[in-house]
Parts: sequence; C-alpha cells; structure tokens
Amino acid sequence: MMNKKRICIFLALILVFAAGIILVRLASAPEEDSQKEMVLIREDREGEEGEDAASTLPTSGENREQRYYLVVEDGYLSVYYGADRTFYAYTDIRYDMLDEATRQQIQQGLSFTDERTLYDFLENHSS
Repeated sequence: MMNKKRICIFLALILVFAAGIILVRLASAPEEDSQKEMVLIREDREGEEGEDAASTLPTSGENREQRYYLVVEDGYLSVYYGADRTFYAYTDIRYDMLDEATRQQIQQGLSFTDERTLYDFLENHSS
C-alpha cells in the first residue's frame, strides 16, 4: 500500500514537471510577430534612379517577386512582401524623421531581397 502511494506521488510530480516545461517553452517561444513589426515596403518602380543599387535593383536571375517593399502608411513605414504585396509588418519608424535621401529612396520604391538586409535597414533607422 505504501509503495502504491509513492508511485502515485512520483507520477503526479512527473506530470507537474512536464506541464511546467511545456508552459516555459510556450512562454519563451520566439515571437516572430514582434520581430516583424518594422517596415512596409513600397512597390518597385523600374527606371527610377537614385536608389541604392545593392538593396533595390534585382541581380541577374533574381526573382523580383520575392522582395520586401517599404511603404508609407499614416506617416509610418510598413513592410510588404512578394509580387502580390502581402502585408508583412508595421514599424514604429516615422517617415518624417528620416533623412531626405532615405525618403527619396522610399518614394522611388525601396525594396530588399532578404530579411537580413531589411532588418539591418530597420535597425539603422529606428529610434
């Protein structure tokens, strides 16, 4: 009878421990949405000059549809992705706080080929 109680207590402790691990994992899961709260991207405009060639012009063989685009919405930058311009993220970067050269690039259709370049830009321009 005593062994039965010990086994029940042991199993109950294992269940509590497992539930604790699950809760910790859920609470510490990376929040992709908070990382994406950055910038909307604007549609590419072909033939526009003054854009940063490294981040805005497609390279040979590059699929233009798989790009991140910055767009100004309600005075803030937002990010869109792909050919259908699917919403990607909001940012807290105010358009009027950017320097003139950056504003012109955004008006001309600033875009990025990968997340790393996008996040580097957003990091450099967030307050």
